[in-house]
Amino acid sequence: MSGISGISSNSPAYRTDSPARGLTRPAPVEVQIPTERVDTVDLSEQARLVDLLKSGGDVREDVVARVRGEIERGGYDTDEKLDRALDAMIDEILG
Repeated sequence: MSGISGISSNSPAYRTDSPARGLTRPAPVEVQIPTERVDTVDLSEQARLVDLLKSGGDVREDVVARVRGEIERGGYDTDEKLDRALDAMIDEILG
């Protein structure tokens, strides 16, 4: 048989006695799949605060009850408390 386009009857791709007709299989590749995965989540500061609010945080029920009582009696909002709050806010801003 004569060669066609450079393939002769002696070519490994043409021979029928070759099990893979001249083609070779690539060597097996060993793939290692991790057995343990670790997922992480990074939360923003705002998300941490929301989580704290949802969980209740460190709520002192006795203080909450006392302040609610003062508010109901009209004695919670005083000029002295307002002055202290404003002073603390100014100190924090100018800080």
